[in-house]
Amino acid sequence: MNIDFKYLITLFINKRHYILISMLFCFSISMFLGTYFIKPEYSASTSVLINNSKINDNSYNKIETNLQLLNTYKVIATQPGTLDRLAKKINKTNDNALTSSQLLKMIIVKSSINSQIITITVKSKNPHNSILIANTIVSILKERASDLMKATNSIITVSEAELEKKESNPNKLLMSFSGLVFGLLSSCIFIIIKDRHNQTIKSYDFFKSNPNIYFLGSLQSSDIRHSIR
Repeated sequence: MNIDFKYLITLFINKRHYILISMLFCFSISMFLGTYFIKPEYSASTSVLINNSKINDNSYNKIETNLQLLNTYKVIATQPGTLDRLAKKINKTNDNALTSSQLLKMIIVKSSINSQIITITVKSKNPHNSILIANTIVSILKERASDLMKATNSIITVSEAELEKKESNPNKLLMSFSGLVFGLLSSCIFIIIKDRHNQTIKSYDFFKSNPNIYFLGSLQSSDIRHSIR
């Protein structure tokens, strides 16, 4: 199947008004949905450094031990025991009671490769809740590290969660761009399909590809105007 790109470009230029209308329509729909239908989410992040205070040297074994501790604390941070304690503390000051399963969906625990730092990110509908949960889970993680592993000062807070007034989700800029792209692609596809099903003879090349149809002649616009007169 041969594709005539020159013909497609000409076709899109001739139908540019439809393309622009489609793009503006999809852009408006995406912005409307992002503003009125998708509830905003606010994220807050806190970072902690994992360091085993029982090992005093700076050997390779200490680094390996700290990395193993890091993976252990990542698991502990989202364990039911930690989340149950977190729920009890949060619900004391929170009007809407949160369960441990709800908290689990809000919390994201990540660490960089070969790094001793854990980043805990919390996403919720309320920015103050995100900050409270993020900072509280660090204090609970310190308590559980002392209880379970008898480790003191092994978790050091690098940065506490701070208030961010701008919502992290939905990303309205990305949604608007996606709406424009969807409008462009959908309108182009529709124009191509409609043109493919259009049986109107557009040029003399039609007769070359259809030898069973005979070409009897053509009328110029000047001849048509002369015959009308």
